[in-house]
Amino acid sequence: EVALARTLNDIQRDAPMMRFEVQQIDGQLVEALERGLVDILITIDYAMSADHPSQILFQDDHVVVGWEKNPVMHEPMTRDLYFAQPHVITRFGRGRVSAFEDWFMRRQKKARRVEIVAPTFVSVPSFIVGTNRIATMHRRMATRMASVLPLIVKEVPMDIPPIREAIQWHLSNNNDPAIRWIVERLCAGAAEEDRQLAQVPSAPIEQDRDHAEIS
Repeated sequence: EVALARTLNDIQRDAPMMRFEVQQIDGQLVEALERGLVDILITIDYAMSADHPSQILFQDDHVVVGWEKNPVMHEPMTRDLYFAQPHVITRFGRGRVSAFEDWFMRRQKKARRVEIVAPTFVSVPSFIVGTNRIATMHRRMATRMASVLPLIVKEVPMDIPPIREAIQWHLSNNNDPAIRWIVERLCAGAAEEDRQLAQVPSAPIEQDRDHAEIS
């Protein structure tokens, strides 16, 4: 959603007759590309196929998001405090595909108390605002949502590896001028958002983050 929204709005001004269908993520990403069910795939880089061309759009890290009136969000976000809170997580499609942070956290020695499993990243704030729940989100999306919703963004109290979002298209479409143009616009849009985010101060780190352990 982060990679698409602004760029598709810009494309509409330059190519008003171009049409897009944005499909929800499920567990058969590469198969959908190979069967021609989708023209372009945008997802985390490790889910890409080595058989088709791809390009990195951006790298992103993780932050904690909570309602601005949640008392916990006005305290230092320690590891113990983080794990003690009720969480909202995201899983996609009928296959219940985990987001990277969920996959990573389930390999920690301490489990989160998950209260809500949301179907998309965009739906997560609906289950946070007005509650004491928190969520772990990508910084780009969290920053954008906190600009329009009553949310506070804080640093995650552990080292979660960053994710790299990438775009992929079928090898047979490698010389398709329309596909190439869309890829170029998406990459340019991601680069512009990087420049804008670089001007926004990050949430303060209230204490040294603990190192997470993968078992």
